[in-house]
Amino acid sequence: MSIRPLSESFKVGTTIEFEVTVTNVGDHAILVQTWGPNSPDEFTVRNGDGHEVLPSTRVKIEERDGKYVVVFDPELKMGSTAAAELQPGKTQVYKEALPGTFDLSRPGKYWIYAWRPDGLGDGGLVKSNTVRVTITP
Repeated sequence: MSIRPLSESFKVGTTIEFEVTVTNVGDHAILVQTWGPNSPDEFTVRNGDGHEVLPSTRVKIEERDGKYVVVFDPELKMGSTAAAELQPGKTQVYKEALPGTFDLSRPGKYWIYAWRPDGLGDGGLVKSNTVRVTITP
C-alpha cells in the first residue's frame, strides 16, 4: 500500500486527498474498495512536533427531551460501498480523502500514513509510506 497526496500543500479547511495504490503481493485474492464512503483505509496524522492528531469522536450520546440519543459525527463515513477481489500480483489505484474529523486548522507541516486490514482475515494490517503535507492559512 502506498499513498501520494494530490498536492504538497493545502489551505486550512480544504479536503486533503490522496492517490492510494494497493498491490496484492500475496498468493490469493483480497478484497479492495471500488467505490463508496466506507473505505477500510484509516489514517494516522502527526503534527510538526511529532504529536499524533487524533480524530474527533465519531459518535456521541446526547440527552434530548429526557431521552438519550446517539448522534453521529457528520464526517462519519456512511452509506453503501462496493468491493472487488484483487488477484495476486494485481494493483488497484483509487482516490481517498483524509476524513474531516482530523483537526488540521493550524497551519504547518503534518506527516500522514494510511493503514488497512491486510485482506487475509487474520487481523493483520498493512501500512503505507509516510507523506508530508503542508497546511497553509
